[in-house]
Amino acid sequence: MSCETSLESPKNMTSPVCIAMGFFDGVHLGHVRVLQSAMTQAARLGGTAWMVSFDPHPNVVLRPDVAPEMLMTIAQKCDHARLAGIDGCLTLPFSKKIAQQTPEDFVAQLCEQMPTLQHIAVGAQWRFGHRRSGTLQTLADLGRQHGFSVEGVEAVSHGDAPISSTRIRAAVAQGQLEEAEAMLGRPFSVRGRVVEGQRLGRTLGYPTANLDLADGVRPPQGVYAARATVAGKLHDGVVSYGRRPTVADANADPVMELHLFDYEGDLYGLEIELYFEKFIRPEQKFDSLERLRTRIAADCEEAQRVLIKQKVKDKLYIRL
Repeated sequence: MSCETSLESPKNMTSPVCIAMGFFDGVHLGHVRVLQSAMTQAARLGGTAWMVSFDPHPNVVLRPDVAPEMLMTIAQKCDHARLAGIDGCLTLPFSKKIAQQTPEDFVAQLCEQMPTLQHIAVGAQWRFGHRRSGTLQTLADLGRQHGFSVEGVEAVSHGDAPISSTRIRAAVAQGQLEEAEAMLGRPFSVRGRVVEGQRLGRTLGYPTANLDLADGVRPPQGVYAARATVAGKLHDGVVSYGRRPTVADANADPVMELHLFDYEGDLYGLEIELYFEKFIRPEQKFDSLERLRTRIAADCEEAQRVLIKQKVKDKLYIRL
């Protein structure tokens, strides 16, 4: 799959290009339906389907005081689009210059850089151009001028409201992981590279991988049953996220520590996709390392019981 940050790649294509356009943070079930519109048209026309997104979030540029924390990195976004069936991912830099473009100028530039553009899929409420003046009707009118079709895809609902990245961010932050999973179509995940830690887990008999994570939404601090992809394989484990009050200062930055049940070898430097399967308990302070060790053993047993019951969603886990 091609992951691009420039329009040069699709510009050189000779086959029809069908795009799904939006921010797509989380690539949730509503986003997947937009992606499917592009994929369906690409299959019908014998072309390729691309996800076109932006970076950073528009509010980072226009309203930084209300810019949301992200559910995923750009790399995760592209990988989950690939799992959904998209052929290519194009991430365009969002700037004040782009924000000031009229809808007409934005579409004209897009068509100039994608001369074989045949279809654009967006959410039905998607807005674009200066001061969000472009609507679905604007896009459809411009499509008739430039020769591409447009589909406005209606939102997918969960409960009594449409699925949105905002709802998922709130669910994750509040520890409502089942709600988040129902809207994402998979367990919430983070991605990070394993870095050197204090090696305390190894001393206690439960070696852990410390993950260096990009900024983003986090679940509440505590212990979770988890799955993680390492070197293309999925492993069961338990993750602790918090300030480690038994062994560290209470004001220390939170740390993400992962213990895998069935992995042997050096994890340092590897990139891991970590899926939160179920909350086990809140973070606790123990009065001795021995009591901490006993609690870790119980956490591992509980996580293993949970994961035996939780089915593996093979098609939805990224295999790094």
